[in-house]
Amino acid sequence: ILRRGEENALASKELCRLLGISDTRKLQILVAQERSEGIPILSSCRSGGYFLPAAGAVGELEIRRFIKTLEAHARHTQDAAKAAADALKRGDWS
Repeated sequence: ILRRGEENALASKELCRLLGISDTRKLQILVAQERSEGIPILSSCRSGGYFLPAAGAVGELEIRRFIKTLEAHARHTQDAAKAAADALKRGDWS
């Protein structure tokens, strides 16, 4: 169902409709399963949907952009976890 190239991304709601899935959480689980099996399903805030990488150099750039986005999300998540852990250590959350 997924198309190649970011310009052909399908929004979550549209994918849910096409797959007969009732909510986006179920879609996220399916995407995670496919990714764990090695399918390079990409997503983008710019396109607002899911897609497979395009062929050739364009696809390589799409994959690199996706990796960069995931790494930034991971850093922000680590920062949030560290702030929470530090607050616990200090006992100053109340």
